[in-house]
Amino acid sequence: MEHLFFEADQPDESLWNANFRQARSDLKDLPGAEISRRIVALLQAWLYFGLIEGIIGKKIKVSYLTRPDTDGKEYLYSRNLHFCLQARVFEVRANPAGKLQASIDIQHVIRLANRWISRFTAWSHPSFRPKLDEGYPELMDRLEEVVPAMVRAAEAIEQMRLYALPDEPNLGTLTWIYPYHVADKRRSKLSSLGWCAFQIKLLEDTVNQSTIDWIVACEMKQDPRGHETCTAEACARNNIDESTYEQAHVCRDRQCQKVLPDLQKVMTILKENGIPVLCLEMVDRDVYIQALVAIRDVYLNASSVLVIDKTIEQCTTSSSTEDLYAHIYLSSWMQRMWTYEEAVLAQKVIFALKDGFHLYKVDTKPLMRRTVSVIWQSLGAQLYRLRADRHHLNIGHIYQAFRYRLTNAPQEEFLSVSGMLGLDTQRLLGFKGEERTKNFWLMLKWIPFNVPFLDCPKLTEPGFRWAPKTMMYPSTTAMDTDSKGQKSECTRDGLFGTYLTVAFDTPLNGSAGEHGSVFNTFVRGDDGSLTPPADHRVSLRLYCVESWPSPPLSLEFNAIMLPSETKTVLDAGAWVAGAAFFHTDSIEQHPQMQDPSMATVRKYRYVGRLLVERLQNHELSSSSETIMLKGHQRL
Repeated sequence: MEHLFFEADQPDESLWNANFRQARSDLKDLPGAEISRRIVALLQAWLYFGLIEGIIGKKIKVSYLTRPDTDGKEYLYSRNLHFCLQARVFEVRANPAGKLQASIDIQHVIRLANRWISRFTAWSHPSFRPKLDEGYPELMDRLEEVVPAMVRAAEAIEQMRLYALPDEPNLGTLTWIYPYHVADKRRSKLSSLGWCAFQIKLLEDTVNQSTIDWIVACEMKQDPRGHETCTAEACARNNIDESTYEQAHVCRDRQCQKVLPDLQKVMTILKENGIPVLCLEMVDRDVYIQALVAIRDVYLNASSVLVIDKTIEQCTTSSSTEDLYAHIYLSSWMQRMWTYEEAVLAQKVIFALKDGFHLYKVDTKPLMRRTVSVIWQSLGAQLYRLRADRHHLNIGHIYQAFRYRLTNAPQEEFLSVSGMLGLDTQRLLGFKGEERTKNFWLMLKWIPFNVPFLDCPKLTEPGFRWAPKTMMYPSTTAMDTDSKGQKSECTRDGLFGTYLTVAFDTPLNGSAGEHGSVFNTFVRGDDGSLTPPADHRVSLRLYCVESWPSPPLSLEFNAIMLPSETKTVLDAGAWVAGAAFFHTDSIEQHPQMQDPSMATVRKYRYVGRLLVERLQNHELSSSSETIMLKGHQRL
């Protein structure tokens, strides 16, 4: 391991812009490879040791968090990290009056680290990395070796904060993204362990980086049979032939053996526990649909739901909580639509194991110490949705749980959702296709404000192009689950709400191609509607994501909306998922709006989702060229 070569509380703007020769005078004449070595040493020292020292307020000996290997080199080793963080827990608990400020301070430090890690990932993008590799050979290769350790340290610090300060407000969930080559190598390793593209995306979008690294380190395998045709959007192994409602073949000759549970074993488990067995015959389709209306009562009145799944049955009663949680979360049972309803509405959920049973409880203790129980926290957060309080269950909770579930009866999706929310399922039966989905949103009426920013298929009817066509779509974006959070009103004319909006003087044409997918924009200020008044002059970089059409096709937009419930502009260096819109100059009166401040409205047509990054001011004002900007001398 290499050590810090010069003292710095925080790297300066030259490092942010990747102008490393300007970072210090003694670097100017060094070869690019030597500069790379020193810069990575600085960043590792600052964002690993410096990050931890900044949280606990004490210097840490390098040897305390490293170990020597057989080759004589030192490597980062986190075995003692718990003791560092536990000392901070004691300090926080000893000062109750300072808990709020302590929580805020910790989150600010983590957010700073998150912005820099996001910057490293941006450097690794194929559009920018070649230029960086040319000037500073081996820099990204070296940086990619240490970024995972930085991220895992930050995730452990956040877990320590949740453990020590559970009642203090959260400033928002952060997303940690590994550089492209690191993520690709890990995907290849998971693929070699039998994981399909859908399962890999499930992990990347829903659990933290520490959990995925742990799964890889444990070499947790999946049965690869039947996954040959899976995509990131769907797992082919779970497909069902809709004409027969039997499991579909994934092979071309349709001669493969069906994946079936051991029926005799299932019957034995049921009979041993006194559970009656009913034979459900195929009935008329209309009768079947009518039964869907009453299925909510079946689950509500069930004393327990017994889950029998071959993946879960690999665990025993002595398995660690982390291992059990991983097998439950990654089971086929967790991927089906209707299983969520049976779990969330039932009074108890019991899992059959290899040698017994496990009654799921949200307070099951982790194997690892609580200050560093990052894996337990990440997996537990996913399973906690199975036991959401049904009296306070809302559309946000269901959306979060549905994102990676599958069904071969897509027409039943919003029948299931309406049943869980206590809406008029019988009325929805009178509609089909997108008309049923549209009427669901109309029945729900008050929609979480950030629905337009969700990354999922949308309805095509004018006025409803913001509305999710399905919630069962792999997505990293989350719907607001706060029952007291800001809502927008769904009407037949469209969605009415108040949003932080940036309108452009000139329309832009976006596409998913290399050219036309990134725009640098400058916001001159606000129109006076923001409170309190402030200087909102910022530079935003817009990224059109994969859902945009490929060149030569493009989509025109002249405005973006940002998902800020507080109507505040994102911090410098931060990224958010925004949405592109097209609006005309017309402003209409809408007297039916309940909120008088919204009586005057502007119509926006939803175009698509995009990522928005706020540039650092010094990056925008740089006179010399950076890897992402040409510099104002060349404009």
